[in-house]
Amino acid sequence: MANAGVNAVTGFAITANGNVAPTRVISGASTGLSFPRRMATAPNGNLYAANAQSNTITAYAPGATGNAAPVVTLGGGTTGITGADGIAIDTNGRLYVANCGTCFLASGTPSILVFASGVSGNVAPIQTIAGSNTGFTDITDVQLDHSGNILASDYGTNTVFIYPTSATGNVAASATISGSNTLIASPECAVSDAAGTIYVCNSTNNTITEYAAGSSGNVAPIRTIGGANTLLDNPTQISFDGSGNIYVANPGTSNAITVYAPNASGNVAPIRYIAGSNTTLAGPIGITLGPFSATTFGHVRRF
Repeated sequence: MANAGVNAVTGFAITANGNVAPTRVISGASTGLSFPRRMATAPNGNLYAANAQSNTITAYAPGATGNAAPVVTLGGGTTGITGADGIAIDTNGRLYVANCGTCFLASGTPSILVFASGVSGNVAPIQTIAGSNTGFTDITDVQLDHSGNILASDYGTNTVFIYPTSATGNVAASATISGSNTLIASPECAVSDAAGTIYVCNSTNNTITEYAAGSSGNVAPIRTIGGANTLLDNPTQISFDGSGNIYVANPGTSNAITVYAPNASGNVAPIRYIAGSNTTLAGPIGITLGPFSATTFGHVRRF
């Protein structure tokens, strides 16, 4: 998990619950972590982090721990990365970066940047989606669904933009989810589960809204997780385990990970809640599930 408040990536067992210590921590000057936001796992097991303050993408070997140097550092003027926020990696290893434009210390253009598999250094993207036709104002996250589409959440317009992975240039989205019926409010993520259902993290009203596969336009959610019992607190990222359980990063005052049963709806309590001083969570913005090593699978990674 990306732990932005202390420039660390922390891992927990998939069954972790309560005020528990992490099983693994990547932290220290050699790591290059700099206000890490969201994370992604590559097909080769490398763990990638988007660093908002340094505008870099760093990646760590599957078994990395402690003050580990990255095996990949992507950054520099040629990359076009001026506001690293969200990242995703497809099955071929291509890296997708949500460039938020003016967030944090950024001063560039909101865009989606796509890089070839495994690249490092000051290299150019192979695709760039940017320009007035996109409608982007403040891209927070980028993810991929199971139909070969890019999902991009835009905080400034309360919109989920949907593109085919082949999109490039100053092009309009193939579909959008936006409008008063959607109940989207300052979205920090848009993520698809294995069935194609789209989940949106709404940071200003502490809800997760869910939309049927293939949704487009001013559509109402099919389910909403929200209310005091949920313990949602500025939700910013979602991941799913093999059973369909929903893991949410909450970097609000609770500094917590909340876990919900598949198809959870309404004002429901989480089935697990990771928070407290022993967790060392401080601004947990991103979350991904995957192996930290060849023998240990199912750790929660905070960014």
